Amino acid sequence: MVSVHLSSLVEVKLLDITMVQEIFEFIYDEALKEYEPSKYEIANKLKFFSITLRLFAELRDEDAYIEINTLTVIFKCRSRSTCYWVFDIPEIGCKKQLVEYLSSELNKL
Repeated sequence: MVSVHLSSLVEVKLLDITMVQEIFEFIYDEALKEYEPSKYEIANKLKFFSITLRLFAELRDEDAYIEINTLTVIFKCRSRSTCYWVFDIPEIGCKKQLVEYLSSELNKL
């Protein structure tokens, strides 16, 4: 019997698969476990969002740079830089809205 490895017959390429909603729900839940609130609402939102970005990059096994400023979070990933304004990020307690925002924004990368 002749044995043939499948990779010799077909060129195998890595697929860039869009992450599904359940993964963003998982990221949200894991970020909540790490998150430690302070008395400043804006700082809380930026810190929580930066945790979700870090978890996203870790799940994708990608190098990323996250910079937290006064009113923005800058996320550099895949040689692209994206700025997220605190006013556009949904509240931490609004899981559905925040998960939809994560899904919408991060699937663009």
